[in-house]
Order: sequence, then structure tokens, then C-alpha cells
Amino acid sequence: MSVAVVSVLRPTREGTQYKRLRKATNKRIFEEVLKLEMEWLNEKKGNIHETMSTSDDCQVPVRDGQTAMPVQTAPEEMYWLRHMNREELSEKLHTKLRRLISDKKKDDKGGTSSSIKEMEYQEALETQQQAIRDLRLKTQHLEKKLKLANIQLNSAKKNKPMLFRHVGAKVDSGLKQSRAPQVFSQPPFAPSLPKGSPSSNESSGLTSPPIQQREQLMPERIREILEEARERIMVLESERDDLQDQLTDKHQAAENAEYEAHQRIVLLEEEVANLKEELHHREYGRRGAQWQQ
Repeated sequence: MSVAVVSVLRPTREGTQYKRLRKATNKRIFEEVLKLEMEWLNEKKGNIHETMSTSDDCQVPVRDGQTAMPVQTAPEEMYWLRHMNREELSEKLHTKLRRLISDKKKDDKGGTSSSIKEMEYQEALETQQQAIRDLRLKTQHLEKKLKLANIQLNSAKKNKPMLFRHVGAKVDSGLKQSRAPQVFSQPPFAPSLPKGSPSSNESSGLTSPPIQQREQLMPERIREILEEARERIMVLESERDDLQDQLTDKHQAAENAEYEAHQRIVLLEEEVANLKEELHHREYGRRGAQWQQ
């Protein structure tokens, strides 16, 4: 029987379909095909033993209940018994191989499409996460700028000149303000000279104008300093307000982007779970169909 099995299986093993099957399918499918071949051959062996009988005198095989001549027909009968269903076996194996190859190609196509979809989902997730990271970095940068502006504003308020608070602004507010008494500094003591002496006139003319100019210049300089300080404070406050507005806008945009990314992640996870379940059902159905065949 081993010779018959080898002779039957040799045409399929040497064919191109067998090579394609061995390249395209895995070891498990190949072993299942061989197992089916052996089972089918064992069934054919039982059918042959049932239909074939031998005579007791010369042990010559017969067919259809008629004894064959031992010298002329015994080798022909044995050849016929070995190769009577070779075409049917080859056709059945070829159809089985074609089905297995087509199923394998379908599974490969389904796997590649699902893998492409998963890759696209992963890329979308990565882009959303990168956008969230960028927004967080921008918000952190704006927070640092806001803190720096607050520090500068506080330092400007602390470094405000304290000696000249009584000096008002250049713009008249319409309110009456009490003026501080002006203190005139007396010149240093000089020896009294007669009124008509030229030296006294010269000394009075030299000393009095610089003192008056100094008294007039001091309040103007103080007012300029105060005005510059006020303008600087107003600029810093406006910058702080702008930074706060930008920070709130960025916070709102970051929260919206994070919410959208979370919703997108949930949807993608649901789609991936559905794809996995669909692939599992497809694989289960394919295996059931193979076992039924």
C-alpha cells in the first residue's frame, strides 16, 4: 500500500500547485491537506478490498466477480487497481488547493486593509497629541511672560519716588489742591556793604539769578520723572491685560483641542475594537468552513 500511496501523491507533490501552496500557506494548512489525502486514500483502500476478491487456487485478482487469467491479465489488473481513480484524486486535490489558496489570498487582503486603517488611526492620534503638546508649551510660555510682567509692575510701584508726592500732574483735574509753602534758601552770609558801592551791586547780580533758575527747574524735572513713571506703569498694565487675554484664549483653545482629541481617541478605539471583532469572526467562520470541507 505504501507504493500505491507514493505513486498517487507523487503527481501532486511535483506539480506547480503544490509549490504555490507550500509558499503561500503555512505548515498547519499543509498538514491538514496531507491528512485529508491520507484519509481519502484509506477510504479508497477499503473500497478496493471490498470490490476485489481473489481465487483460492491461483490467487489471481478478479474484477466484477470474474476470474482473470494469471499470465495475461494479472499485471494489468494490478495496474488498473493502483491507477483507477488517479484522475479523480488529482481533480479533488486541485480543487481543494485552489480553495485554500483563494481563502489565503482573501485573508491576506483583509489583514493588509485592516493594518493600513490601524496605521492611519495611529498617525491621526500622533498628530492630535503633537498639537496638544504645542498648545501646552505656548500656554506655559505665556504664563511665564505674565509672571514677568507682574514682577516688573510691582517693582515699578515699589520704586516710585516718595519725596515728591505733593507735586501734582501736568493735567489740571479741576480740583483745588493745597500748595506747599515754598521754602527759599537764603544765600550765605556776606559782609554788609554800602548800597551805593559797586561791589554790592555786582555780588547781588551774580548770586540771585542762579538761585531763581534752580528753584524753577527742580519742580519741572520732578514732574517729568513722575510722568515717565506713570506712563511706564500704564504700559505695563496694558501689557499685563493683553497677556491675560491671550492666556485665557490659549487656555480655552487648549481645552477645546484636548476635548476633541479625547473624543477622537474614543472613536478610534471603538473602531479598532470593531475591526478586531470582525477579523475574529471572519477567522472563526473560515476555520469552520475548512473543517466542514
